[in-house]
Amino acid sequence: MRSCVVCGGAAEIGSNGDIRQYRCGRCGPYLITGTAVALLKGRTQPNGAVIELIVAKVSHYIRTHSTEEAWLEIDSALIDEMVAQKLPSLNQQIDNLLRWMAEQAGEDHLAALEFSAFDVSSLMGAASEDSAGDLIDEAAQSGLIQFVPDDCYRLTKAGWDRLSVTEPLPAQRQERREFVDSERMAELRAIPDGEFDLRRLIRMCGEINSAWEAGNLISVGMLSRAIVDHVPPIFGQANFSQVASQASSRSIGGSFQHLHTGLRHIADGALHTHIRRREILPTPTQVDFRQSLDVLLGEIVRLLRT
Repeated sequence: MRSCVVCGGAAEIGSNGDIRQYRCGRCGPYLITGTAVALLKGRTQPNGAVIELIVAKVSHYIRTHSTEEAWLEIDSALIDEMVAQKLPSLNQQIDNLLRWMAEQAGEDHLAALEFSAFDVSSLMGAASEDSAGDLIDEAAQSGLIQFVPDDCYRLTKAGWDRLSVTEPLPAQRQERREFVDSERMAELRAIPDGEFDLRRLIRMCGEINSAWEAGNLISVGMLSRAIVDHVPPIFGQANFSQVASQASSRSIGGSFQHLHTGLRHIADGALHTHIRRREILPTPTQVDFRQSLDVLLGEIVRLLRT
């Protein structure tokens, strides 16, 4: 087993041409280009010594943007964005820990979970393993979690109550399937290099899955619109209105029109609505354009792999 190029922890790796594949216990699964590896080392070890804060930022970014179904692909253009991000506040880091514990516990609210500060530092967004350990101790002293010998913790009633106040529990959110199907993502990744570079499209699909899983529905609407506006050149058109009007069949055209009219109105509301005295937030039903978006992505796969 080799070392993760981000945090140095043990990681399973593979490769596909210039792309290296890592599954790290701290960072999670990700793909990274050879050029990005060299650039990353220059950011994390500019003078030979590791800058732990930069490592923490990159590791946290990966942990929050990558899943087993949609691996984050890191290229050289993404490195600076990862390094420039700010880590969550201390309260947010504790909330991240509680949410993760709730996911692991599921319906067994008193489940004892075994983990170390290293295991959870990146999902929390902590600046270091030591910082993660300090916050775990703080959560225990505050009565949000309880130590269970040996090396285990469980959420207390106070911890579950805090989660119920801050947002819906992840276990409840995960009842909804991924927004972009993992098989469709795999088909897009398998398309050979050609006239169009699909990396931005694949990245947006991965990010919309992360937003959907997290319940960030305004982001889902905006990213859906971004995908629709991004792909017309693949169909030889300048805009999506032309794509929809010249679809290859009536059924496909119906799905495209649904994206062009329904989705566009929903996304415009998310993007351009001014602040009001009384507001209403979108629901999953409002932004759920998964079926029509899958038809669009399926047509892209059909066109580009022939």
